[in-house]
Formats: sequence, C-alpha cells, structure tokens
Amino acid sequence: MSKEENIAKIKANITKFYIFVFIFGIHTVRGVYFPYMTVWGGLTFFEMMILQSYFMVMIFIFEIPSGAIADYIGRKTALSLSAVCIILAAFTYSIMPNIALFFLAETFWALGMALFSGTDEAFLYNTLKTTDQEDKLPKILGRTNTMFLVANIISAPLGSIIAEF
Repeated sequence: MSKEENIAKIKANITKFYIFVFIFGIHTVRGVYFPYMTVWGGLTFFEMMILQSYFMVMIFIFEIPSGAIADYIGRKTALSLSAVCIILAAFTYSIMPNIALFFLAETFWALGMALFSGTDEAFLYNTLKTTDQEDKLPKILGRTNTMFLVANIISAPLGSIIAEF
C-alpha cells in the first residue's frame, strides 16, 4: 500500500471516529433524567443518588482492566463493545421501572464508558502512528471532544422535546 493510500485510509478512519464519537455523545436522557427516574422509575432522590454512586464505583472498578481488555481484543473491537454496552444500558432502562434493572443498566453504562475511556486516544494514536503523524493527536482529540459536546448540547434539549410526546 502506498503512503498516499495509507494516509487516505487514516483520514477515513478519523472521519468515522468523529461520527462514532458524535453518536456516542447523544444523551437525550440528560434533559429528562430527574423526572424519568422519579415519575416513571418511581425512585426517591436518595435512591437516585445511590444509583449514581453505584455507577461511579462501577466505572472505577471497570476502568482498571479496560486498558488490558482493549489491548487483548483490539481497540476497534473495544470501542464497538463500548457502544454495544451503552445500547444495552439504554434498552435495559426502558424495559420497565425496576430498581434492579436500573442497577443492571448502570452496570452496562459504566462498562461502556470504561471501555471507551482511554481506548479512544490509544486508537487515534495508533492510527496516526502508522504514517508518523502523531503530532496531530492533540488537534484531533480537540475536535473529537467538540463532536462529543455538540452531540450533548443538541441531544439534551431534544430529549425534553421527545419526552413530551
């Protein structure tokens, strides 16, 4: 493969990654989380905070082996698995209002976040390293973060509109 073909492939990989991060950043539930948990889920504020504390502990626990998992199964596979975990979390949350299911959903969500954390940077670094373009990593990470935040900014109010129907 020529250097030009390799660079074109890397640019395509980075574009796909921007799209992946944008989709990963769509959190329509942010704007309606409190009413969702209290009204539909039937949780008290205290139970919500216990659930969020559990989520933080699970991220901490999953963060430890997530780098080794990404090294073992591959970064692209780990990123795909993180997306699958987030989808499973969203699906589990929507089954029925049940605190046990909410804990399961938070477990999926934490695993998905842990698998994404750090793997994204390693994936981009390795992608750029193949053509000695590692110096572009900070710029690309900045754009990636912007894509994630733009998705959050758009999706949170959109979630409120969707919840109205």
